[in-house]
Amino acid sequence: MARRPWQGLGGALLALSLLSGGAGAATVAIATVLSDGTRATTVGGLDPVSLEVTRQLPGAAPLKLGVSLNGQIDSTAPGRVSGVTVAAPRARFSAAEQGFVTGLVGRLATQCFNLLPARRAAIAAWLGQQNAAGARRVAATFGPLKLQWARGVDSGNRPFTELTLGRSGTPGAAPWVNACRAY
Repeated sequence: MARRPWQGLGGALLALSLLSGGAGAATVAIATVLSDGTRATTVGGLDPVSLEVTRQLPGAAPLKLGVSLNGQIDSTAPGRVSGVTVAAPRARFSAAEQGFVTGLVGRLATQCFNLLPARRAAIAAWLGQQNAAGARRVAATFGPLKLQWARGVDSGNRPFTELTLGRSGTPGAAPWVNACRAY
């Protein structure tokens, strides 16, 4: 019986490349992740670590979100993002806004923090619970991802909602192979 190409040394090299993340690893620009691919969403850079996402929702004023990389551009992997904060000047999201924010957080979780897509449903449910609640600060973990929710009023008595995503490890290195870069 003849050996197959994946058997022996060739198979070991293939397995090693898959384990190292080379075959499935992806590092994408965070602006690409923030945009949902529709004309209703625009992403603008304010500086290298701050962006603004604007989403035009039908029959409503545009939703403007501030996105900050929190100065956490990992020094061992230049330009790779290790933490993201999304802030909105809202006391509570409407159903349409909540749908957009949930999708945005889901894309960030899977594409920037290497979370399995199967965890998106749990994140969506948790975000819905937090949106229904009053002003508070809470956190939850979804596998390796830590998601924090903060809602309140600032010193000028303006409402805000803030979501922070982060995880430990080095972006772009196993097991965190899917990561985002700031630029």
